[in-house]
Amino acid sequence: MRVAIIPARGGSKRIPGKNIREFCGRPMISYSIEATRQSGLFEQVMVSTDCPRIAAVAQQWGADVPFLRPAHLADDHTSMLEPVRHAIHWLHSLGQEPQEVCCVFATAPLLQASMIREALDLLQREKASAVVRVVTYSFHPYRGFALDDRGGLQKLFPQHFDAYDKNAPLACYDAGLFYWFNIRAFLEHTELFGPSTRALRVDRFAAQDINDEEDWQAVEYLYRVRQLQQAGEPCA
Repeated sequence: MRVAIIPARGGSKRIPGKNIREFCGRPMISYSIEATRQSGLFEQVMVSTDCPRIAAVAQQWGADVPFLRPAHLADDHTSMLEPVRHAIHWLHSLGQEPQEVCCVFATAPLLQASMIREALDLLQREKASAVVRVVTYSFHPYRGFALDDRGGLQKLFPQHFDAYDKNAPLACYDAGLFYWFNIRAFLEHTELFGPSTRALRVDRFAAQDINDEEDWQAVEYLYRVRQLQQAGEPCA
């Protein structure tokens, strides 16, 4: 049995109502639900939320919302994985024992079903504890700076800054799309990003974390460009 869990709390501060705000004509969360269902991999696509409005929208787009998440699992300090763990224990209480679970981000309009299928194949082939989609940096973070409150520069990695060369290890970051888990490994270990986790790279134009209005506008632009490309129309 495979289950997809989409955490979607209602208390977004930087972008109020982010999970169900209209994005290119549809609620944001609808894109994650649709891609997950189109993958054809899951017996159940579940949204874990504390918000009745999000629950209603999720159900309209074909997801199951069998419970409202407890408030203590929906505050600003709740990690992405806590509601997943809660949902798994809820399934266990019903006698359901999924072997693999996919935690899908609610704000991932660039997500495609093929990305989910490819990651499951890697999870099974490598017998990994988890699979994460990642994006490589366009520049190496060894050459990065932190800005102080007066706009001054401070090297993030001073020990590597001057010695940096093309032989530096490949650097990447979480693409913010989804995580595949082997259930047993997930429940036994609390660390997601470890040596038994495998990474799959995704194109920089196929993923974008959405934390503020500038991010939102960037993703809308990428989404519209992709729609034009798929329709065979010029992007100019």
